[in-house]
Amino acid sequence: MTNIFTYGTLMFTELVFALTGNRFQSMDAFIDNYIRYKVTTENSNEEYPAIIEKSGSNVKGKVLFDIDDDSLKIIDFYEGDEYKRIIKPISLSDKTQMEVFVYVWNHEYSLAKQLNWDVDMFKTNHLKYYLNHVIPSVKNDYYSINC
Repeated sequence: MTNIFTYGTLMFTELVFALTGNRFQSMDAFIDNYIRYKVTTENSNEEYPAIIEKSGSNVKGKVLFDIDDDSLKIIDFYEGDEYKRIIKPISLSDKTQMEVFVYVWNHEYSLAKQLNWDVDMFKTNHLKYYLNHVIPSVKNDYYSINC
């Protein structure tokens, strides 16, 4: 089983469940020496975060525990080529440190570095759209390719 540090859309349990069909245990955590930015697309309802290295910064998020292989595959598909899944150390809210997978921005893609992604703003303005449109579209694409 795999553990993943999430810092954006996958911090929302209802979104993870809609994507994977599973509910995972989670705990608040943070990753040092990274900063979170907002990625925007042509569709104003589709915004999401990316993290890149920046010394002295940290990003708050959650660790999802015990991700099964099938769920990991669809999460990889959801994250797409814009991200690289790598192993990094994180700190849990109880001060425990561990190494987990994290999706970091693939520097081959441009990023609007002046914009900060806000969890509460996403929840208020975009989560419903993701649950009703983005996730069903991702799942349809994933299963049409992998079945």
